[in-house]
Amino acid sequence: VVVDGKTGLLVNIEQMTESPFEALHPIKFSKDLADNINKLMSDEPLRALFAKEGRRRVEEFFSWEAISGKVLDLYNHLLEERETHVH
Repeated sequence: VVVDGKTGLLVNIEQMTESPFEALHPIKFSKDLADNINKLMSDEPLRALFAKEGRRRVEEFFSWEAISGKVLDLYNHLLEERETHVH
């Protein structure tokens, strides 16, 4: 959902592969998370850019119009597959 450096900042986390999925290095993760929060809090133009790009990405990929288009494409593809296998 988030494109690192374009619509937000991702924080790398090494975590357990089973429940409770906690960070393997919680102090490093906490520091990296705080660093990114502080970066965003001190950079208004970056926040504005992420907001603009985030909105554009949501409308392009996650709006009902985009989702319904993908569902329609899937149904058309399935119908084409069905027609090629029926004959």
